[in-house]
Amino acid sequence: MSRFRIREQDTIKASATSDETRRFLGSIYDSGFTTIQEVETTLLSRIPHFAGKKINITITNCDKEECKNYTISVNK
Repeated sequence: MSRFRIREQDTIKASATSDETRRFLGSIYDSGFTTIQEVETTLLSRIPHFAGKKINITITNCDKEECKNYTISVNK
């Protein structure tokens, strides 16, 4: 199994959904990211107010056709 890597020229598509309700919260489609943390920070900055406790994040590298899914805790 290979590691999920992002290069600056890769086109990235990412979305966030509520873990509890599965409601769509926001998305981005851009390039210029060099780390997964940069993608996550940009994505979370586009979500207005969220009162839930967990967010599911999906990041897709469109150029390499690879995907990463994970859940983060917020509003502790």
